[in-house]
Amino acid sequence: MERLKRFDTVTSKWILSWPSRWQSLLAGITFLGEPWIVLAIAAGGLVSAAASNQQALEWAFIWAGTAYGINTLIKQITRRRRPHNRRISMLGIRSYSFPSGHAFGSLVFYGLYANLVYRHLSFPADFAVLSALAVIVILIGVSRVSLGTHYPTDVVGGWLLGSVSLYLIVWLVL
Repeated sequence: MERLKRFDTVTSKWILSWPSRWQSLLAGITFLGEPWIVLAIAAGGLVSAAASNQQALEWAFIWAGTAYGINTLIKQITRRRRPHNRRISMLGIRSYSFPSGHAFGSLVFYGLYANLVYRHLSFPADFAVLSALAVIVILIGVSRVSLGTHYPTDVVGGWLLGSVSLYLIVWLVL
């Protein structure tokens, strides 16, 4: 447990030491991980899959939404408090911290789109889009630490649970 606290402290200090222009970028990019944004993107994918009669893809988005709900349930079970800072107080954030919903949701939903890009686009277009999606997912996670809304272990936990969820969805459904 002491190692995790040290990881949180060292990693947070490192991210917070980045130049202010990075902090501004991260404050903007966190928006792409907002639950209503990733769920709207997922709803668009679900509607598109239904309109083109792609039942496996419909189920993939439904299971991704279910996994997002399970992530929220895990937050209620673990009940880890968020970092104590002015931003949490100002924004009135009352949800728990572990695992990060932004990290989880962005990995699962953008990862699902990445899987589709990988299957349907060819090089170099697929490489460009996959790289962009990977950078977005990473920066969303880093932004949560930069903004002081999560500990680094919350983000890593969200990414790990998101990776497992995405793998299961792709393996079992697609």
